[in-house]
Amino acid sequence: MIISFLLRCHDSTWAFLHAVILNIPPSRLHIFPTLAGTVWFLTLASLLLTWLARGMPVYPGQSNPHVAFISDIASFELKPLFLIGASMTAVGFVFTVAAVHVMRYEPGFALVKCPVISEDTANNDQESNASYNRTSENNHRNAQNHITGHGHDEEEEEGEEEDQETTRTLKVISLLSILAAGTASTALILLGVMDTFRYKFAHHIFLRICFGCLAIQSAGTAIVYSTEVLSFVSYLYHWGVWGNDWGRKRSTRVRIFASLSTILILIQLFLGVAFISLTIPEDVNDYRTAGILEWIIAFLGTIYLWLFCGFFDRTTFEGYVPSILYNTAPHGKFLDRPAVAGVGVAEAEAEAESSYSAAGNTLDVDPERAPLLPQSQAQAGFGTRYT
Repeated sequence: MIISFLLRCHDSTWAFLHAVILNIPPSRLHIFPTLAGTVWFLTLASLLLTWLARGMPVYPGQSNPHVAFISDIASFELKPLFLIGASMTAVGFVFTVAAVHVMRYEPGFALVKCPVISEDTANNDQESNASYNRTSENNHRNAQNHITGHGHDEEEEEGEEEDQETTRTLKVISLLSILAAGTASTALILLGVMDTFRYKFAHHIFLRICFGCLAIQSAGTAIVYSTEVLSFVSYLYHWGVWGNDWGRKRSTRVRIFASLSTILILIQLFLGVAFISLTIPEDVNDYRTAGILEWIIAFLGTIYLWLFCGFFDRTTFEGYVPSILYNTAPHGKFLDRPAVAGVGVAEAEAEAESSYSAAGNTLDVDPERAPLLPQSQAQAGFGTRYT
């Protein structure tokens, strides 16, 4: 039933995700995992250091007599700090997971297919004009597809590693992962509100929901990025030789970070199973080890968040160019097209530089601003500046 609902809402859901994620400047997307991981680390460190500084006291209702759980300390020490830290971590985690999954289906990071202009048409005005018109249409269509997320299926080339059905299945898994991340984040915030001493039953319910949804999100992300992981495993198995085209659209950086993230997920899964097995018998000695494992798992969560920074790949791939949404433009100026039929890139850049010099302006670069329309259309009064 859930899968059927997600399939019916597939297009509208992804359009909304693209509208949210792709309107965030690309150089700032890594802020979400960095901020979430750092805040979570500082929150845990503050709780642990406070408990140690007070002589490792045993709090009322504490089930572990040796090592206090996170929820036990947060019930009596620094509860406002834990609530604020959990809320900031939850929001950053949702945006991080959404950005990671949206960027998975982009042709690189902030890139679009490069229109090819043949230099052989330079001596033929009619063919040059036709080529320029086709290039303009391609640029407009590529930019539109980059914003809406459509058009990738139609542009699928021969030898593509993922067919349409595979991509659609992975997108459904991505939606489940994002939904699970949102549910886990909500449960984490509620854990900060309902502490284990005053709302013990509700706290345990939200704790199970949080852990379960985190497991679903982690598994979904690992499946979606499985091609990148298999590519890196093959690379290690063949002693530094890329033996296949798995994940060939991704840079080495994405493959490495996706593999490290998957390894960390497996480690946390093993530690989680050990933690549950130690808490079921309710043995005092086992509880000591379980308390230590809980803190280790919690701190490993910060590393898991930080690893998402490596998923945002800004490497340019062959056959792709930066999207016009993220082109660098001087303040108050619109960028000219990088190439015009019959005119080389170097000549176009020299002409643009001379025009700026003649106007007495300096190229004060702002990487977060870019025009949506060519200069000719912008001067004619069509559209406004994208910021």
